[in-house]
Amino acid sequence: MSFGRLAALAALFLVLVLAVTTLLPSSAAAAAAKSWTVMVYLDGDNNLDPWAQYTLDLMAQGLSSDADLSVVVLYDHAGAADDEKLLVTAHGIQKLGSVPEPDMASPATLAAFVGWAMKAYPAERYVLDVWDHGYGWIKLCDDDSSGRSMSVDELAAGLRAGERIAGDRVDMVLFEACNMGEIEVTYELRDLTSVVVGTELTQDFEGVPWQSVMADLVAEPGMDEAHLGRLMVDGLVWSYTHDNKHAKAIGTLACFTASRQASVVRALDRLSLALLADMKRFKGAVGAAGSAAKNQLWCGGVSGIFWFDDAWVFADQIEKKIDDPAVDYWAGRVKATITTSLYENHTHVIDGKCHGVSISFPPNRSMYDMKNWTFTDYAGIGLDFTADTHWDEMLLAYYAASGKK
Repeated sequence: MSFGRLAALAALFLVLVLAVTTLLPSSAAAAAAKSWTVMVYLDGDNNLDPWAQYTLDLMAQGLSSDADLSVVVLYDHAGAADDEKLLVTAHGIQKLGSVPEPDMASPATLAAFVGWAMKAYPAERYVLDVWDHGYGWIKLCDDDSSGRSMSVDELAAGLRAGERIAGDRVDMVLFEACNMGEIEVTYELRDLTSVVVGTELTQDFEGVPWQSVMADLVAEPGMDEAHLGRLMVDGLVWSYTHDNKHAKAIGTLACFTASRQASVVRALDRLSLALLADMKRFKGAVGAAGSAAKNQLWCGGVSGIFWFDDAWVFADQIEKKIDDPAVDYWAGRVKATITTSLYENHTHVIDGKCHGVSISFPPNRSMYDMKNWTFTDYAGIGLDFTADTHWDEMLLAYYAASGKK
């Protein structure tokens, strides 16, 4: 790592640490430790603001007055004005204080909120709910007031700094946001949390059915984060099937074991190397597998988010279309490691099409270069995934071999 890179990281960390004392005013005293603290990073500073209060109301509905958990919120409303820290209770939503207009796209804001919330509301386990727009590896947390969005690398930096401030670790990162169930995202968080929950598809405005999830957590506060993640996954799919039938086509969610993401990524790297070994021969099968695994099932390709593939389906198609021992072995390993690294559920309309996690596969070099997202660069935006694998090199070799400009 260069001296310039080290200096930049040191400067960023200093900003993040200072933010906890300048951005969020502290509570009068820390609360007594509980079993759970749910921290809601509620970015309503965009067109999602009308749905933010709905989410908080659902949470309150599932709580009881003696619940062994705390639900704390940083709520950035639409528009450039002071915003709020909130405490969600069974009796309603309590305002803890005002916050000067935060930039929800900044890792400093995330670090300050996580550090403050974990210190002020200590618990045995912590959930961070990142609530906003999501675009997979491309970006998340659109903040209209600042005109910025957060990168996945910045998300990890903010979470890491917040955990250092608190001297503790977040047990679950939940994305109530579209397209964040992507290997590039889950791998980035592999050392920062135990469980990641997110969808590989577009999510509608309903999100997690918090009234039932909170009620389950109140009834069984001793459950671990993996159990809670499974409840969220099954609860969302059940609610879409029974209460939200107009949206059941997108009823899918997965709970990822963070520590197992490295094994998935290793298998994907070795598969990429096996394909690179003879791309001229494999190019047709790679292109066909990429097309078959496209997982945006009901929309047209209007932006980069529709270039995502279901990673399991891609590997399965490669295994079926290519007769090569190394390729077939590593394609099988990709499927096996994905299966053992997550818990997934979906509505029947996507049976066989989605297996819980996506991966970036633009159909040609122009789309790979993100011509309609000029501020991003798949191999240069700071993703651990592209740094640690040959997936991006495999894609470039495929475009060159097949003439996909």
